[in-house]
Amino acid sequence: MKTCTACQQEKPLTGFSRDKRRGHAARCKDCRKAEVTAWRTKNRESYNASERQRYAESPAKWERHLRSKYGISLAEYAERLAAQGGCCAICRASGDALRETLAVDHDHATGAVRGLLCAKCNRMLGCAVDRPEVLRAGAEYLINAEAARVWIEAVMEAA
Repeated sequence: MKTCTACQQEKPLTGFSRDKRRGHAARCKDCRKAEVTAWRTKNRESYNASERQRYAESPAKWERHLRSKYGISLAEYAERLAAQGGCCAICRASGDALRETLAVDHDHATGAVRGLLCAKCNRMLGCAVDRPEVLRAGAEYLINAEAARVWIEAVMEAA
């Protein structure tokens, strides 16, 4: 058993990371994870920039990520990107124009890769929790809001 210097709770050694110099880290894994998450949130832009640089400098790291998370190779990613014309499968924005790598969209239930998306379209699907009825309702809302705006403008002009 060991006491965490951050939360002051006594925990088993499995709750602490190994440390070459001291045997085990001073802070427990939970406190360390919260600390890292808070730092990444506070420094989101610089963290994302450094991660992009690391992936750009090491294609092998990007390939390992693709294989472990999505089960596809770098060649398969490139083939899919070429098949999509080098752009997002939804909004058709070019990855080069966006200055970003297109995200691999996958079905969370089956793990099957569906396509490559820009960050905004990928977030849109994530916020809709992959539910088509939510996306349809959102599209209907936009259409109705535009119709309402046109109607209000017509009424205001007539007055």
